Amino acid sequence: MKPRRASPEYRRLIGSKRWRRLRAWKLRAQPLCEDCLQQGRATAATEVHHVRPLEQARSREEMRRLAFDVQNLRSLCPACHEAEHRRLASRSAETQQAYRRAETERFVGRFLGDGERA
Repeated sequence: MKPRRASPEYRRLIGSKRWRRLRAWKLRAQPLCEDCLQQGRATAATEVHHVRPLEQARSREEMRRLAFDVQNLRSLCPACHEAEHRRLASRSAETQQAYRRAETERFVGRFLGDGERA
C-alpha cells in the first residue's frame, strides 16, 4: 500500500510549536500505550495518535480543531500506531465494524465510566 502524502496544512500543524508542546504533555499524562493497556500489557508510548484523522477534516478550521483537541488524542507505542494506520487504510467491512466497536467502547469508558450509567 502506497502511503498518502500529507497536505501542507497537516505538515504545518504537526510541525508547530503548539503541537510539539501538546504531544509532550499527552505523553507525560499517559506514558503507556492505551491499546496495549486494553490488552493487559504495559508498553511505553512514544507516539500520539489522532483518533479522528486530520485528513478527514472538511476545512482548515476543523483540521486545526482536531489537531489540538485533547479528546482526539491517544498515546500509542510504535507497533500499535502503525497497526492503527494500517487499519484506518483498510476499507473492508469487517475492519470498519471492528473500528466502530472499539470507538464505542472507548466512548463508554471515557464518558460513562465502568458501568456507571446515569
